[in-house]
Amino acid sequence: MTGFGYNVNGFGAFANRSAPYDIDWLVVAGGGAGGGVYAGGGGAGGYRTGSQSLIPKGSELTVTVGAGGASTSSASTRGPSGSASSLEGSAITNMSSSGGGGGAGGGGGSLQAASTGGSGGGGAGQYSTIFNGAAGNSGGYSPVEGYAGGSRNSSFNGTTTYASAGGGGAGQVGQPFTEENYSYPSMVGGEGGNGLNWNSLGTYYAGGGGGNANSAGGRPGGSGGGGRSEGRGGSPGVSGTANTGGGGGAAYTNGSGAGGSGVVIIRYQSAAQLATGGTVTSASGYYYHTFTSSGTFTA
Repeated sequence: MTGFGYNVNGFGAFANRSAPYDIDWLVVAGGGAGGGVYAGGGGAGGYRTGSQSLIPKGSELTVTVGAGGASTSSASTRGPSGSASSLEGSAITNMSSSGGGGGAGGGGGSLQAASTGGSGGGGAGQYSTIFNGAAGNSGGYSPVEGYAGGSRNSSFNGTTTYASAGGGGAGQVGQPFTEENYSYPSMVGGEGGNGLNWNSLGTYYAGGGGGNANSAGGRPGGSGGGGRSEGRGGSPGVSGTANTGGGGGAAYTNGSGAGGSGVVIIRYQSAAQLATGGTVTSASGYYYHTFTSSGTFTA
C-alpha cells in the first residue's frame, strides 16, 4: 500500500510530463510582393489557426515556413506570390496556409493582373486599362485565410491613372485607389488591409502591402507587417516584415517591397516545458514554440 501511495503522489506531481496534452497553433504563409512600377500592393500570406486535443508524448509535427515573394522593379510585372506554410503530423489534423498574392503590375506596356492567394494582391491601372484586386482564399475555411486586394474606387472615371490599391490582409480587404484623373497630386493609392492579432497577444500578423501613390511618402501597409509603398520620387517599396506574412509595398518607379516570410507558432498550457522545437518562450501559463524557419515540434 505504501508503494501504491507513492506512485499516486508521483503521478500527480508529474502528470504534465507524460500525459497527452492540448495544443493551439497559428500558421501564416509568406506574403506576396508588391508589383513593379505604378503597381498594386502585395497580399498577405494566408492566416490559419487551429487546435488539437490529447497530443501523445513523442509525437512529431513537421513545420514548414513559407518564404515571401521576391521584389521586382520590372514595369508591368506583377509581384511574385509568397510560399505556403504548413503544420503536419499523424497526431493532428494537418493545416496549411496559402502564400499571399502578388500585386498587379503597373506602367510601361501591358499590365498584369494581381494574383490570388491567402490574401489577394492589389489592383492597378494605367490609362484606360484597369485591373481590380485579386481574391483572397476563402477555401471554405471559417474564418477565411485572407481577404481580397483593393480595386478602383467606384467614383473613378476610368480614363487615365497611374495609381494602385493595397493588398488584402487577414482581417480586411485592401483599400481602393481613389484618384479621379492623371494630375499630380490627385492620384492616391490604397492602404494595405489589416492583419489579425492571434489570441489577443498583442502581435498582429498578415497585413497587406500599400498601393503606390503619386505623392511623397507612399501609402502604409496594414497592421501585421504590411510594407509601405514607394511614394513619388522616393525609395523603393518597403518589404513586408519578416515572419509576419506581411505583403510588400508597391513600386512607383524604383522597385517593390518583397513579401515577408511566414511563421508557425504552437502553444500549450503548462507549468513546465513539454516539447522541443523552434524558439521556446513562456508567458501567462503557456509555453510558445515559434518557428521562423522549417523544423520539427516534438511532444
